[in-house]
Amino acid sequence: MLAPPSAPRRIAIVGQLDPADPRAWSGTPSGLLKGLGQAGAEAVAIDARPPGFGPAARALRRSWTWEATNPAFAAACGAWANRRIAASGAEAAIAIGSGFALDGRVPFTTFEDETIAQAERQPATPLANVPERGLRRWRQRQRLTYERARACCVASTWTGDSLREDYGVDPDKIHVVGCGRNLEQEAPEREWSPPRFLFAGVNWERKRGEG
Repeated sequence: MLAPPSAPRRIAIVGQLDPADPRAWSGTPSGLLKGLGQAGAEAVAIDARPPGFGPAARALRRSWTWEATNPAFAAACGAWANRRIAASGAEAAIAIGSGFALDGRVPFTTFEDETIAQAERQPATPLANVPERGLRRWRQRQRLTYERARACCVASTWTGDSLREDYGVDPDKIHVVGCGRNLEQEAPEREWSPPRFLFAGVNWERKRGEG
């Protein structure tokens, strides 16, 4: 996707968030912006939510699942994102999430850490209270997004398996790229046997916390 550093290309990072915000989506979109810049591309951050949505959503206490399953809002986000991509002059895009759909006029790849099919199978899924009609529309939009994408990037082989088994994505189109890191840490001088590990995170209960 990337051209040599001597011929930088403009690539848009698109999601229902501010991709430049290091607090958004655990910092992964922000890391992508920095990484593309270091690789010689010109990265453009595009929030797929129409202007003014953020404050309104907070006032109405709308959840991220509502954003992804409400058909009118999803359509508005897709239209706004496509318009912003065209206006930016981007030659390619990376779509974060599937709460909106790109039309494919500008070639794009997806980036996922979990599919809807996977989320539905979790014991304490955050989708438990989402109506089936909304989930069905979301799954259809996700499938359409994978079909339109030039490539589908995922954070793990687990998610890659879901794209292949649940959505029928061609294995040659799936690329496991991981999430990278959002901080730099120098290795201290110490004895590493036996090793000690620190896990930091949230929502352990629904992520097989006992295991």
